[in-house]
Amino acid sequence: MNLLALTLLAAASTALAAPLPRLPASAATPDALIPNGWKVQQRLRADFNADGLTDTLLVAQSTDPRNVHSPQEDGYAWNGNPRLLVGAFARRDGRVQLAFQSAVITRRTSATMEDPFDSLELFGRGFRLRLQEFYSMGSWTAGSVTFNVRWQDGCFRVIGYDRSMVHRATLDSETVSVNFLTGRMQVVLDNAGAETDANRVERWSAYPGQRRVCVQDVTSGLEFRRDLP
Repeated sequence: MNLLALTLLAAASTALAAPLPRLPASAATPDALIPNGWKVQQRLRADFNADGLTDTLLVAQSTDPRNVHSPQEDGYAWNGNPRLLVGAFARRDGRVQLAFQSAVITRRTSATMEDPFDSLELFGRGFRLRLQEFYSMGSWTAGSVTFNVRWQDGCFRVIGYDRSMVHRATLDSETVSVNFLTGRMQVVLDNAGAETDANRVERWSAYPGQRRVCVQDVTSGLEFRRDLP
């Protein structure tokens, strides 16, 4: 490997390893919580904590050019910059209070990896975040992870978690669903190509982990509880 290649590799590694920013505790507006060098990609509004004021949920992504790769580098244009999921409570004085910041949205790490961020939507006084896992090459599995989150017990708590995976060759599938409020977990094994439910296996059990999970404590949502079942 020549010196130029080593220099580029070192720069890329430094960019990937750069720590995420620590956001201010309050600001004049929700967007003012986001630091320079980051761009808001999505904005949702709802009264999450039921105080009669409209709160804000933001998805922001770094714009560091070192993590933006051109087709000349490895055949594809792709953005490996990290994202932050940010919640801001409205205050009666007109300012906003940082409710949480989370690295739950997994970052893209290769040209063959599709962007993990699939969707963010409101439901009731909470929100639903869906991440996808798909590689154009290098992996036989594909799937998705969904987090259902709402303000409860003093944090934006993950109340539901669903992970679905399928083997693209055999079409064998595995779905894991956890209800963090009841502490119950469902595991379903099946085959997506089967014409009947003859091979379907469904198991229920107690969830074996900590039930109070706050979204700010989840890093890389695609890796969350990969040990289940």
